[in-house]
Amino acid sequence: MTKSRVEAFTDGVIAILITILVLDLHAPTATSWAALGELGEPFFAYVVSFIAIAIYWNNHHHLYQTVKKINGAVLWANTALLFWLSLLPFATAWVGEHLTAFLPELVYAVISLMCGLTYNLLNRCLVSVNGPQSSVAVISRHDRKRWLSLLIYLIGCILTLLWPLAGLGASLVVSVLWFIPNQRVEQEFK
Repeated sequence: MTKSRVEAFTDGVIAILITILVLDLHAPTATSWAALGELGEPFFAYVVSFIAIAIYWNNHHHLYQTVKKINGAVLWANTALLFWLSLLPFATAWVGEHLTAFLPELVYAVISLMCGLTYNLLNRCLVSVNGPQSSVAVISRHDRKRWLSLLIYLIGCILTLLWPLAGLGASLVVSVLWFIPNQRVEQEFK
């Protein structure tokens, strides 16, 4: 199987997710600065989620540059990643309306954790089908950033029990960590 259809499908789904994300931002109900200020929390949640989705897309693109082959397991792992990413607009809208509430933040944190887990699953499936000496395997070897991200997401889920903003905070920390894609990809192609 070629990877181009998976990449095109993923690009399309992520474009739709970003569109849905922005459609959940509603115009102020009045024409005052105070009314605009009321959008602060939903806008903050939007920015965090937009950056997270953009980083997943960017890193997905980099990951697929190292891949020669895919199989059914890769297709399902990629679909699982898209499923969890597709829930981010829902969680973002809920968190945006209730920024300091426990349950919306916990749901956001769990969805973020699942996005990280399924991205790692996708990475493992790509290594499996491309072999232990493939570029994707070499780049993925000793990649502490992936495991650190999962740990941060998990800590965010747990801390949400005490401090609800920890869920969104964990996603923000992971976004900062991944803002620059895996440098091993670019080094591999030099």
